[in-house]
Amino acid sequence: MKNFLIIAVWILFMAAFAATLFLRRRFTVVLMENHSQAYARLGAPPPQLFPFSSAENLAAIKAQNRYMRSEEYRELNDAELDRLAKHLRSLFAAQMILGVFFIGFAGVEIAGN
Repeated sequence: MKNFLIIAVWILFMAAFAATLFLRRRFTVVLMENHSQAYARLGAPPPQLFPFSSAENLAAIKAQNRYMRSEEYRELNDAELDRLAKHLRSLFAAQMILGVFFIGFAGVEIAGN
């Protein structure tokens, strides 16, 4: 039963991670296409699914994360950005909770062996 829970939590975590990548890409594309000034202020985060290839990209992604957390995007009055950011924040919270459960279940499993 414990193995099933570990696997189930891991699958949910990976599904949330994949959804986060796709939603982050969509958020970036909408920002890039419809709000070029805001996009440029963030350091032009790359719209790829795996944009972690350089220090500049990481800095832009970090700026984008701060932008979403501080809800500055609301100043743009873009309903799609609002919806995407809401879903991204929810997925981030789900990933944190699932990560804690995964570590807890895996830790119990390791300690039991």
